[in-house]
Amino acid sequence: MRSRTSDLRLVAAAGTLLALALGAAPPPALDADTLLAAADASRHGVSEGVMRIRATMRKKGEPPGTAELLVEVKGGDRMRCAFVDGTQKGREILAVGDKTWLLVPGASRPISVSANQKLLGGASLGEIGRLRLAETYTARVRQQTEELDGVPCVVLDLAAKQRKAQYPKGVLWMGKADRLPRRLTLSLPSGKDAKDIRYVAFDREGGKTLLRRMEVRHLLFSERGTETTLEFVSYEARPVPDERFEP
Repeated sequence: MRSRTSDLRLVAAAGTLLALALGAAPPPALDADTLLAAADASRHGVSEGVMRIRATMRKKGEPPGTAELLVEVKGGDRMRCAFVDGTQKGREILAVGDKTWLLVPGASRPISVSANQKLLGGASLGEIGRLRLAETYTARVRQQTEELDGVPCVVLDLAAKQRKAQYPKGVLWMGKADRLPRRLTLSLPSGKDAKDIRYVAFDREGGKTLLRRMEVRHLLFSERGTETTLEFVSYEARPVPDERFEP
């Protein structure tokens, strides 16, 4: 007489064969490359075009400051961010490859931004915004899932492919069911935590899942206690001329 365990195995095998016969695809594997690509897809609403972003910065003991940003992007390596209002109105940040400049109205030439300056303020937000996880990191998926704000998450340990990466290490939490990024922490070469990023709101538009709101906690000593909220007001996919990215 067959055991109950043997019967259950036969039922499971039959179910798998039936699903294959009907053309049903098995659930996607939790491999690192697939997860990083999924995280990038929802973090980057357009590969070429313009985004309007509302940024709110809160510093302990000070009233919050808000600014509207117009961000032009082309591929994963070119970005031009203009401050539309606020105390920085008229200033722009231009990033091409690993080089970043500050464009100031009335200045005779662009101001080069150093590697250390990219870790702070608006320049650091630009670096985070254009970060392509799949291009920058290899990842290892932890065996155990973790719950984040009530959502079961897959956890990935990130290691930069290039030695000179701004943030050589990181940890990414992704929803196990929806494959959306929920949290990303980034660390300096020293191992010191630099940024703690929460992806808190998404929606569907034009058949795509788009990031609508993210919150950044700045952890370095000079910015400790500072938090920035970015609200992605609109995405517009359209051609951007190459000359927009010439310093």
